[in-house]
Amino acid sequence: MQHNVDKKSQRKFQSMLDDFSRKFRYKSKRSIIYVNTMNEVIKQFNGVPSSILATITSHKFYNTIRNLIRDLLIDWNSSYKLNPDETFLLRNCVLVLNRLVNIVEDVTVFTSWLLEPLFINAIVDCMSNIDQLLSKDKEKYNFKQLTRLLDLFCTYYRRLPSHLQNDDRFNRLFEATMDCLSSSRYDRTFRKLKPNAKSMTTEEKFFLIQCPSFLSSNHGRTFPFQIFILNIYFLGTKSNVIIEQLLETMVPRYASILDKHIRSINEWNSAIIHAVHHLLLTIVLVKGYYAPYANGQPLQWLIDHIVRIISKSTIVNKVNEHSTTPETILIDSALKTLTAFVHDPDLRIYIKQLKIISIFRPLILLPYESIVFHVYIILSYIMDEDDIKSSEKESGRLLSNIFDSLRKKIKLLSKTSKNHEITKHNITLLAEAVQGNKIYYVSLKIKY
Repeated sequence: MQHNVDKKSQRKFQSMLDDFSRKFRYKSKRSIIYVNTMNEVIKQFNGVPSSILATITSHKFYNTIRNLIRDLLIDWNSSYKLNPDETFLLRNCVLVLNRLVNIVEDVTVFTSWLLEPLFINAIVDCMSNIDQLLSKDKEKYNFKQLTRLLDLFCTYYRRLPSHLQNDDRFNRLFEATMDCLSSSRYDRTFRKLKPNAKSMTTEEKFFLIQCPSFLSSNHGRTFPFQIFILNIYFLGTKSNVIIEQLLETMVPRYASILDKHIRSINEWNSAIIHAVHHLLLTIVLVKGYYAPYANGQPLQWLIDHIVRIISKSTIVNKVNEHSTTPETILIDSALKTLTAFVHDPDLRIYIKQLKIISIFRPLILLPYESIVFHVYIILSYIMDEDDIKSSEKESGRLLSNIFDSLRKKIKLLSKTSKNHEITKHNITLLAEAVQGNKIYYVSLKIKY
């Protein structure tokens, strides 16, 4: 994008930023005149074509915009209100940052000024006081900007190289997001969601989509936050607190929420499907820490609900090769969660007791690769000798398909660096499936 911009346009834009920075220095005490003037300036700024905007990724004026957002959030959090012009300024400033993060190819250039601690603190403080702010912000105009900011950081975090995702400055955002997901507001919002709803309110999107998405969404990697918390964050002193928050508070609540909504599964529309998808992926974040809770009812209830979802033909029949369709992402996330569960010995015993091998047969034929891949992994862990003996041909084909997938993943890893982490993760799962299960031993006797 930057190569197509002539030097004259770039110099003109640089001159405009310098001029803005000189004439409109940041003021913590904002007069009505200053607010109205800045609104006009930001409006002019937003008229700059994206190709030109992307050429300058760091400037004093960007710091001014960031500081305006910070102080407007602080004022909103302390007084529970902003006047209409201030709300409009907050909106315009947030849109500038959102635009920058989405159009610039290398987002690492923003790290020096976007992750400023006081800016992060202002966002976190609003998230921590979200219940009070929502009760006062009837129109949700200011709350919508907070939602946009979280979406901005979600996009920014996803697009960072994995080694930069371990930056300690993300910690407070993660903690605040966890608090939102374990709050009574989240619980109430999810329970009130209508099964046949086609869209969500701003509040529903924030709690049910954007908060869990910040922690568990994938974009060329497997669960960036999971990698972060398990390799870096959980090594700290707060590890037990975070794990307990997920498994002792959130999992029972999530099981109860699904118990309510699973009864109306025949009515599920795109809104609730996306909400359940994100709920399930949140549970995967603490894979490897289920053991102390594996014999408790909440995790077993979740397994029961997942089985109900993946066996629902009206959902399964709508799965296609596109990762954006609601039914596809729901079945995929359900199987990813079940894959995480099946690695725990006690949960694996429970899953085996359900005798659900037959449920997976139609899933193997689905056109979405990730779904088929996770079905293979699950089957390799839950099929016992009786299952194998009763269907030797299918068992042989299963092992053959696992080996075939393993060869393809290794070949992909050697050819390209794209999706490097997720490919390595899948190779590990496949290798475990072959090495650690009885299928490996029994299938040696099967000719195929």
